Amino acid sequence: MISLKQFLEGCKKNAARIKTYKEGKSGQNGESDCIGYVIGAMDLAGQKWGGTHGSNYSARYRTKNLHKVTKASDLKLGELVYKAYSPGDSK
Repeated sequence: MISLKQFLEGCKKNAARIKTYKEGKSGQNGESDCIGYVIGAMDLAGQKWGGTHGSNYSARYRTKNLHKVTKASDLKLGELVYKAYSPGDSK
């Protein structure tokens, strides 16, 4: 388990090395996708990612206390946000 401070330091380090969006990457070689940013930050902070490379995995298995966000006032500073589709939503 890493602390919030360690995670945020990992975020800063990972952000500094990412230059290009590329699916399936997490910061190595300057490339990352959306969830890869979080995965790389955790790795740099000392917490190895134990699951698949996908935001769906993250939201279902790695995050506690999920809640639906429908407006800006639903957000609190420091929260992670995952995109999601509900059953019946069009893509």
